[in-house]
Amino acid sequence: MRLLVFAALLAFNAAAAETEVVIGRIFPDGTSIKGEPAYVQRTETTTEGGVRRAKAVIKDQKGDIVMTESAMFKDGVIIEQDVEQKQIQERYQLRAEDGRTIYRTFKTKDGKEKLDSEKSEKTPPVFLTGPGFQLFLLAHQKKLLAGEKVEAQFGAFELGRSVGFDFQKTAPTPGSDRLNIRMAPSSIFLKVIISPILLGVDTKTMRLAHYKGRTPLRNKIKNSWEPFDAEIEYVLETGKP
Repeated sequence: MRLLVFAALLAFNAAAAETEVVIGRIFPDGTSIKGEPAYVQRTETTTEGGVRRAKAVIKDQKGDIVMTESAMFKDGVIIEQDVEQKQIQERYQLRAEDGRTIYRTFKTKDGKEKLDSEKSEKTPPVFLTGPGFQLFLLAHQKKLLAGEKVEAQFGAFELGRSVGFDFQKTAPTPGSDRLNIRMAPSSIFLKVIISPILLGVDTKTMRLAHYKGRTPLRNKIKNSWEPFDAEIEYVLETGKP
């Protein structure tokens, strides 16, 4: 009898876990989003018992891995995140604990990885990073759909701190039922140097369907890795539509 109860509990827990896989086709901004993308991103997200885990792998046209990312959320709040940027041989680590967010940057040189910097800040009341876009958008779904402005701090690994952004609904795209959102820096100074990011979102799930703007990827120009602005189309491969 005990074995039957234990088996039933296992079956219940397995059924409770939800997994989805999203494929992102990444194109250089300003080019056609048809044909072969410059990069392909595969993100697998599993949610169970209030804990959400996301793992992403980005490959180039040769099939080589250029970037990996993993993140964990508890009750919708980011707990930890790790990013490995293979193009520039850097690794970023975020840990949120005791009301503070810690950013660590590791750099690899001559095959040896060393801690390059460690910074921390008080965790902002409304805070997100890339893997948490859907959770953030869901939490503010009513305001965004109503056209209200939502302010949030976005974790910038390279700076070791968060940066303020305003999220607000923009005009719809003809022939599309997506919710278009403009993500623009809150700071007047940053508005001069950082272009707004444009998001296309499914209105029911608040899942990203389209992204246009700066990414953590890089573009090699001569012997230098320069920032990579992209246009990304996301497609749900497996999971609830």
